[in-house]
Amino acid sequence: FEQPTIVARCVSPPPAPRPPAVPCRILGRVCYLELPSPILLALVPPRPAHSLPPPLLPSFPQRPLSQRAMHSFYQRISAIWAFLFTVLIGMLAVNHASSYSYTPVTTANLDVTAFERLKTTGVARDVVYLSFDLEVDVYDAFDWSTKQIFVYVVAEFSTPKMVRNEIILWDHLVLSRDDAVLSFKGLEPEYPLLDFETGLNLADVTFTVRYERVPISGLLRLFGPISTEIVPSL
Repeated sequence: FEQPTIVARCVSPPPAPRPPAVPCRILGRVCYLELPSPILLALVPPRPAHSLPPPLLPSFPQRPLSQRAMHSFYQRISAIWAFLFTVLIGMLAVNHASSYSYTPVTTANLDVTAFERLKTTGVARDVVYLSFDLEVDVYDAFDWSTKQIFVYVVAEFSTPKMVRNEIILWDHLVLSRDDAVLSFKGLEPEYPLLDFETGLNLADVTFTVRYERVPISGLLRLFGPISTEIVPSL
């Protein structure tokens, strides 16, 4: 009876077992014993597949079952809040963009009733004292995206040193449609009409009525002039 020779071959990772071979562990590594004679298979029967030694993988600490949830309570609240905030931003953007498809019809009438040019020797060389009557209707400018409307009167003139001069003389804030129709008599400027040079007395002065629409969300929009009156030079 010939003494069989057993050869141990260690590989990493181990190949699929080929009969006749018996898995074993040598110095912590998975090895397979190649048997030259099938007679020894009766002496050392192979293990079933489910009883093969598990692969050598690093072990990690296991968290408790209560901590293995996919999302915690705070993570869910954060996700819901982010979703609602995104929807709100989208609705505000659509609300502002849709307002550009609407063109309001507004009217205004400006009548300068008094206009007096004066020359001074102080810092302001030329000063104008005036009064005017004003009627404005911005009812149609209040649409679904309007918060308030800023109405103002502007004086424009040109001098040899400054080609373009603009001065806001009077302004008014309209908060709702109930106050969208304005009518004033004998208004005086809230801010003076003056020039630090000597060109105002010799210039044509143009008075215009404008307004800015303040939206609920988005950019301010400027409209006008909706009324214009020119006072010629002396």
